[in-house]
Amino acid sequence: MSNDSTRQKIMDAAAQLFYYNGFKGTSVRAITEKANVNVSSINYHFKNKQGLIEYMTVDYFEKYLKLLEHITQDEQALTDFNVLFKAIEEIIHYKYERFQFSCLIQRELSLDNMFIRELFSTYVAKEKYLFKKKC
Repeated sequence: MSNDSTRQKIMDAAAQLFYYNGFKGTSVRAITEKANVNVSSINYHFKNKQGLIEYMTVDYFEKYLKLLEHITQDEQALTDFNVLFKAIEEIIHYKYERFQFSCLIQRELSLDNMFIRELFSTYVAKEKYLFKKKC
């Protein structure tokens, strides 16, 4: 099994468990059992559970920003309502495909998770910049 597929299996299992049990309510052992990998795999790829959520959060937002950059490439297009609705549809689709992690981020924000809050505010500022620059 490749490193990328092992990493993805861990992230998929963690997203589902974090969604149902919250970050604090999910153990490393539960993640490894769900992903069918050994505990050392989490240590190898992410160092620990905190490193895992940090990696997953950055990955989620970086992919989201790439989508926004793609959407906002054409400056004129965002003034056309049809294109703007298509952009909104793509954003909703992105978040829906990752609904468990999207919900986790919102939950952790409500619980005042400092790391998630700081990262979220950074990416919201980048998101705002992309749209202001193009609209």
